[in-house]
Amino acid sequence: MMQGYPRGFIGVSCPGGGYPRRITALFRTGVIALACSATVVQAADALALQETTLARFRAMRETMWRGAPGSINAAGPDRVQLAAIEADLKRADDELCAVLDWSHCGYGLIREGLLRSLQADQPGAVARIERAVQAGRNAREPTLEAHALSEKSRVELESANLGQAMTDAVTAVRLTESSDDAKIRAEALGRLASIQRVQGDLIAAAETSQREVDAAARSPDRIDLHFAYSNRFSIFLELGQRCWRQRNFDDCSKALDTAEENLGRSLKVARDLGYQALANSNSGETLILIERQRLRLAMSSDARDQALRALQPKSAAEVWSNERIVPLKGALTSGQLNVLKSMDRQLRADAGRHLRADDPRLLVAEAFVLEQEGDNEAATDWYLKAVDALERDRRTVTDEAGRGGFIAPRVKIYESTALQLLQQKRYGEAYTMVERSRSRVLADMLATQPLRSADSRANALFAESVALRKRIADNQTRLFAIGGMDEASQKEPVYVATQKQIRLDEAAYEIVLARARTEAPQVASLTTATTSDFATLQQAMRDEGFETLQFLRSSSGLVVWHSSAEGSHAISVLVTDRMLFGSIDAMSSSLTDPDRPFDEASARALFLWMVNPVLQHMHAKRLVILPGDAFANLPFEVLVNPADSRSLGEQFQISYAPSGTLLLGLRRSLPLGRARVVALADPGLPNAREEIASIRKIFDGNGRFDALRTPREADVKRWVADAQVVHLAVHGSFSRSNPMFSSLQLAPGDGDDGLLTANEMFGLQMRRNPLVVLSACETGIGESTASGEVLGMSRALLFAGANALVLARWRVESEGAARWMDTFYRAAVTKAPDEAAQIASNRLRADPATRHPYYWAPFYVVAR
Repeated sequence: MMQGYPRGFIGVSCPGGGYPRRITALFRTGVIALACSATVVQAADALALQETTLARFRAMRETMWRGAPGSINAAGPDRVQLAAIEADLKRADDELCAVLDWSHCGYGLIREGLLRSLQADQPGAVARIERAVQAGRNAREPTLEAHALSEKSRVELESANLGQAMTDAVTAVRLTESSDDAKIRAEALGRLASIQRVQGDLIAAAETSQREVDAAARSPDRIDLHFAYSNRFSIFLELGQRCWRQRNFDDCSKALDTAEENLGRSLKVARDLGYQALANSNSGETLILIERQRLRLAMSSDARDQALRALQPKSAAEVWSNERIVPLKGALTSGQLNVLKSMDRQLRADAGRHLRADDPRLLVAEAFVLEQEGDNEAATDWYLKAVDALERDRRTVTDEAGRGGFIAPRVKIYESTALQLLQQKRYGEAYTMVERSRSRVLADMLATQPLRSADSRANALFAESVALRKRIADNQTRLFAIGGMDEASQKEPVYVATQKQIRLDEAAYEIVLARARTEAPQVASLTTATTSDFATLQQAMRDEGFETLQFLRSSSGLVVWHSSAEGSHAISVLVTDRMLFGSIDAMSSSLTDPDRPFDEASARALFLWMVNPVLQHMHAKRLVILPGDAFANLPFEVLVNPADSRSLGEQFQISYAPSGTLLLGLRRSLPLGRARVVALADPGLPNAREEIASIRKIFDGNGRFDALRTPREADVKRWVADAQVVHLAVHGSFSRSNPMFSSLQLAPGDGDDGLLTANEMFGLQMRRNPLVVLSACETGIGESTASGEVLGMSRALLFAGANALVLARWRVESEGAARWMDTFYRAAVTKAPDEAAQIASNRLRADPATRHPYYWAPFYVVAR
């Protein structure tokens, strides 16, 4: 029986090259002949219909590119024509698929996907293109399959599903390697380059785009060369936009030259073909002008930066800081402002064809211009409007690969708003803005994977909330596209119906969240931008005697923000990214190798930039650091005050928290007393038995202690439920590609593979809110999202019920770790974890054999 036929049917090829048809085996030969004849006519009619329909589409596209009346606009009246073309094409494709003409069927399905995409139905587009992929495989035509996968990757990219987009594009490129079809080859390479650009891999994107240009030059369709040059222009423009911050001025200038060259070639091809609309719609000249202006400004201040960079500050007098966080009125010349306003008008005009008036990107563009003019109150109003619009937007990243390209621009909206609020000393609102940013990003990130809680209700509620968010997001994507700026189109039935469905799903989503707040409160914290109140945080500071320190990055450098029960102080420090992160990298490299001298010069410079500007306001002994952004893995304890050569860890009892909201979700950590302990170790680790024996002695054997065999994953999951202290001395590893796959290496058994991942830790059931100590390598490393929320083991363990954590930042030395742990636990019996950690670190620091921070600084506390 032929593949694809239902049971009881056979495939028969018609004489003369006709199309095969499903036909019952009981038909007689004469009937078969009639069926073949009918099929040939049917297929010929379908082919004719497909060709005439595609010709109508090509004519519309030509009209659009030439700029004549009646161009394609998915937000305007031409949507009716698009729908009509799609209906006819679908009828033809269905006939061709029915007679197994996979080549023509697949090509038509790809165009159906494009038409669906133009009508803002991304799921419908993907469904049709996936059928085209299968048609290519059925036809054994790699070029057709590659064509379909290329188009599918474009749609996935539009939907922020970058992981799948990359997979499809890479496969498409591979399939075209042995093909003579230069057009499809160029298309596949162009899609791959676009995805690499969105992911931030600009060097790879530039290399891929050159291959796209080479293929497009061989394509019989000249328009491919226009799009290849245009793609290359976008990549090199972004290279130029990025590199000036690192002061690589020669590279910046070359990148902008290359961008301008490719833009000119792109526009020339469009004009030569008579596609004036394509040539006129590009705002590239304005963008290049803006970037060259920014480059000149950066170069003019480089002499100052060079002097600062050449000499790390050794005293507070060498650090420039003040309370000016956002641009001062008059900071830009009238010429610079005019260029900025010109760019804003051009971009708004281009965006207005595709975006709603309340799209956050348009609102932020207006806020940015006002900010540069120094009109801070007006800028704040526009930023707040953008945040509100963003909160209503359920569209989200759909996979881990989308983190950089999708989340970072959204977080920038929250952060820009927070900086304006800090400038106006509206500290409570600024705190809420930062917290909303962190909560929103975490919700977006965790929606890419299932929740593995031990509570089945929590899993079901989380899955239901994610499904509703996705449905709302799909409809919002469609609504934003079909609505555009055209009020008339917003009255059409499809727009009204989509709006109604969004309202219904939003209502259902709120019901799910209400249930979660009652039945599984932690699920609500993972699905919404729920935040704590600044007044509540200050009351906790007053009651418990701690202060907080957090950081934001601004256009002028670093904002250091200190808060206490009495008030807040936000100071802007003039420091470039290269200076700041160069010092962090240099110091961090010296921490992980005890044979290298500790880079105390960098530690002093970092103290002067990140602590000293607010040091005069810091009076409490306890300091909770909310590091945010790229500082999540920075060991603040080792920063050195040049005034007295003491480290920050000597001066303060330091703990960390991913956010203020999470901090307030914890209880104040108390001394351990006679806690019930689960302390387990991998016997293969040096000093593991001594470490567990020491803990057993300290707690008088109250609990479960075992260093004779590597604990099984299944046992650990069961034993932690009733423990008040969980201590695991096992191998650990951090996954940079996906922090939620960071893991502890345990023993397999009972269906578990022995790797307890961060994602699985969400499912641990810790009923007694224990202190969890992971005396293992790299357990405390987390990947900071664009908003500063750290993903990794710490976030998962806090969700599972842990009330405090002790984690490792780097690969620890076993003997030093055992000594640190022994001192820590002896102190923790009568003191809180942050003070116990300070005592343990001080003991090792005082010993000449372990004075290097490599020994005393790997462990840190997450606690309140």
